[in-house]
Amino acid sequence: MKVLTILGGVIVAGVAIGAVGLALLNRAQGDRSVASPDLAAGRLAPCPESPNCVSTQAPESDDAHAVEPIPYRGDQSAAVAAIVAVLEAQPRTVIVERGAGFVRAQARSAVFGFVDDVDFWVPAGQNVVHMRSASRVGQGDMGVNRRRYRRIRAALEERMTS
Repeated sequence: MKVLTILGGVIVAGVAIGAVGLALLNRAQGDRSVASPDLAAGRLAPCPESPNCVSTQAPESDDAHAVEPIPYRGDQSAAVAAIVAVLEAQPRTVIVERGAGFVRAQARSAVFGFVDDVDFWVPAGQNVVHMRSASRVGQGDMGVNRRRYRRIRAALEERMTS
């Protein structure tokens, strides 16, 4: 019984140390983004090799990162307004920058507050929205960024194609 009590205490201590480490790692991220879009060249930042990013501008052959651009009807400013409205409805998501044809946002995870960068580029006259969603830290994301893309895509399609 004494061994189980000691073992339980070691496990609890290990979990607490891990949680503190994750919190410190998250705090070390600050308010910086890992990569910025190169909108002058018409590009979102590329995904890193790690599988914690999705982008409509990743090569189609890149199964880990590639997702389809989001079509819309109307003009560029209406598309940007729809993106802003959808992002404002997302939990723990804040818009950090908005301009002609682009929106940058940050989404925080519910438990540890990890920050993901979510970028949108709406090229004039192309009737598509390009999106990139990427974790700032770690290797995997347990599918969070792909699910975010799907959720936002569905909301944008509802707003912009009907």
